[in-house]
Amino acid sequence: MAARDAAWLVKEKHLQALVFEGDALLVMALPQWKVSFGGRETNKVAHKLARMSFSCDNPILWFEEPPDVIVDLLFEDNIS
Repeated sequence: MAARDAAWLVKEKHLQALVFEGDALLVMALPQWKVSFGGRETNKVAHKLARMSFSCDNPILWFEEPPDVIVDLLFEDNIS
């Protein structure tokens, strides 16, 4: 779902480039896009955000400063 939403956002904003990275190999096997697989251990922040998304009722978009939840997770990941 995240990949689909990202592709929609790229189309809506008329962006020229798109890079997907993920730890779900089945999801990342998309033939018309270049994607790369990174194990869950390579991006703990993305994994935590993906788990949090299951309880999120509304999409969260940002274009400048990331939401506090992401800053907090990055800080936590940096000190561990």
